[in-house]
Amino acid sequence: MRALQMLAVLLVLALALGGCGRKSFPDGDIRSLEGVYYGTVLDVTDVMVAEDPALTGPIAGGVVGAIVGSQIGGLFSSDLISSNVSDLVLTAAGIVIGVEMGSKVQTRRYRATQITMELNNGKILVVVQGSDDYFLKGDKVRILHMGEGRARVQHI
Repeated sequence: MRALQMLAVLLVLALALGGCGRKSFPDGDIRSLEGVYYGTVLDVTDVMVAEDPALTGPIAGGVVGAIVGSQIGGLFSSDLISSNVSDLVLTAAGIVIGVEMGSKVQTRRYRATQITMELNNGKILVVVQGSDDYFLKGDKVRILHMGEGRARVQHI
């Protein structure tokens, strides 16, 4: 049982450290610019964006939940309920709770800006991007279309 617990702790540490380090970009992203458009800002709205959590948080939470649930199951087992059944039930509950908590802890929320623009060709385009630049209705903008549904809005 101790070996299994140590293995679970090592797995959690490996998953947690796996996300550390430099940010890298696929080679295809470097040369993926497909077009540049020009337009005028029609509307600007502040929005909140929730990043999709990676699997690291839910997996780590599930492992920790399983260990905690198993330990609690051992403490509260009695003659009325088979020790194996109570361990199994509490371990399963620990996994479910741990996965949910791990997902919530890893989900990051941040402010962004939704920019609605009319392009010079008359089409309407909406882009959501980080709030690092301030846009107003009527601003003239350049839209860098990077393919795969990605774009960036800049002031001219």
